[in-house]
Amino acid sequence: MELALEEAERENATPKPEANDLFGPCLLLGEYALCLDDVQKAGDLYLFCTKSEDPNQAKLAQLGHLKARLNYPDEKDTWQHLKSLLPTEGGEGKMPTILKMTAQDDLDHGSLMLKIFILAKRDADLTHSRGA
Repeated sequence: MELALEEAERENATPKPEANDLFGPCLLLGEYALCLDDVQKAGDLYLFCTKSEDPNQAKLAQLGHLKARLNYPDEKDTWQHLKSLLPTEGGEGKMPTILKMTAQDDLDHGSLMLKIFILAKRDADLTHSRGA
């Protein structure tokens, strides 16, 4: 499947696929990579799919990317990614949307949320700034 995607992405591919034609198979590859614990590859594939113009595909890709990132071996990098999703002063973050998607669409949302809370608890800056 990966080889077929690589061939389809080439400039001289015939017939030339539409942009959204590539995202469906990439989402599947991301899911397979995640199941095989290849979290880096899954994260890369899901991140690519977040660019889909199809809101359903983009939503699935965001959720898949979060799942992959929560399993990265470097917890500091993972927590930095989570912090980037939080709202900034006077702005909106992506976290409320992702939490809503997790609650509505992810059958395994309990373990996903648990990982988020475990990472949050380990972050000294977060716990000290909240008075814990």
